[in-house]
Amino acid sequence: MSPSQFVLCLEYLSRGLNVATAKSDFNFYPKCNKFKISHPAFVDNLMLFARGDVPSIHIIMECLADFEGKSGLQANTLKSSIFTAGIEGQELQSIMDFTRFPQGVMPFRYLDNPLAIVKLRITHYDPLLSKISDCIKAWKAVSLSYAGRLELIRGMLQGVVCFWLSILPTPIVVIEKVYRLCRRFLWNLKTSLVA
Repeated sequence: MSPSQFVLCLEYLSRGLNVATAKSDFNFYPKCNKFKISHPAFVDNLMLFARGDVPSIHIIMECLADFEGKSGLQANTLKSSIFTAGIEGQELQSIMDFTRFPQGVMPFRYLDNPLAIVKLRITHYDPLLSKISDCIKAWKAVSLSYAGRLELIRGMLQGVVCFWLSILPTPIVVIEKVYRLCRRFLWNLKTSLVA
């Protein structure tokens, strides 16, 4: 019952944000303006997008305060951050003082995926490679047949890779490293018996 209640609360907040961001004083983040996106949400994770001006931030914070007053739920300041681009000086300080959230640094992780304002480097894909390596290490302790290893690769590892590929443009170097890890696990050798 609890997850259902949380979804209903988040739906209420989402509708409130839609009404609040329809005001003429609110300015959407430039990349989100075309589709009027102000807040993607996933379970208990919420990202709020706005142009970095005080009136827009004020509208969002009023909406959060209204939601807190009606539901008793509030944003966790220890787990929340503000990420800015191109805002400096007094305007940034005004926003930081008004929100009381700490300023975050790019790139950061959201739902286990790295997000950045610039193209990701190869090192940002290390969590993907380490997740695959950890799965393979756990499976190596179990005696598996060739068919069993093949099914684990198809079912588990390729699912993880497809999830990342659907979200991020993944460099060919990273994809080759994933293939190499899968080949080594499949053949249980350092070199593959078949290409």
